[in-house]
Amino acid sequence: MGSRRGGLRLAVVAGALSLAIGLAVALTGILVPPAQRTALGASITLTVILGAPEARTSGGTFAPVSDGAVLRAGDAVRTGPGTRVVLTYFEGSTVAIEPSSELVIEEASFGPEGTTLIKMHQLVGHTWHVVTKLVRGGSRYEVTTPVSTATVRGTAFEVAVAPGTGETRVITAEGAVATSDAAGTGEVLVTPGLETVVRAGAPPAPPVLTPEPARKVRVQLSRPTRSCLTRSAARTGCATAKCCCKRRARASSAAQTACS
Repeated sequence: MGSRRGGLRLAVVAGALSLAIGLAVALTGILVPPAQRTALGASITLTVILGAPEARTSGGTFAPVSDGAVLRAGDAVRTGPGTRVVLTYFEGSTVAIEPSSELVIEEASFGPEGTTLIKMHQLVGHTWHVVTKLVRGGSRYEVTTPVSTATVRGTAFEVAVAPGTGETRVITAEGAVATSDAAGTGEVLVTPGLETVVRAGAPPAPPVLTPEPARKVRVQLSRPTRSCLTRSAARTGCATAKCCCKRRARASSAAQTACS
């Protein structure tokens, strides 16, 4: 009788252990074939810095979105005047979206052999990008606008799209960004401290020196991620507060708020 009970307890423990291992494998993606890993973990977290942003799911309409919302490929984000948000991608890259901007997340996924594929379409406004190092050769981080395509070969850059005309400025702070017109008739490599302008129906202008900004904005998140340092002083750093300038920005009507 004792041996029977012992055997039953052993079977229960073994079954529970198998279930726990199975759950761990399912949740973490360990042993999941590469083709199935594409859909795992490819999410984007939205952090509200200031104001009341809106988001749109694929095929839906814009509606208010709250801090901490999880977005996926096909979703879009829109900021009104005085609204700032930060997107944190699944692989660690961050995008600070300035007021009066609209950005569509077209692709966010894992590719074959651990590569990452991220693509956005920016209709209007300003965005600041701090990109994690593209370790795998097939990884891609790309931002398109109505008149241009910016493909990252670096880590920190700005994209500014003018309303109406779609005229696009690409400014690089770290690394390099290959910039072409929408038709792909020309391409320039924008390296640190330089910028290019792309207008409708024309190839990118030759890169020129970027004027030093009068002010700088630094966004820091409490979640484990990299900070966004904007303009030509973009660098990474440890984030210990949700946003160092959130409190000050509320008291300032300036388009840019300097944070120490």
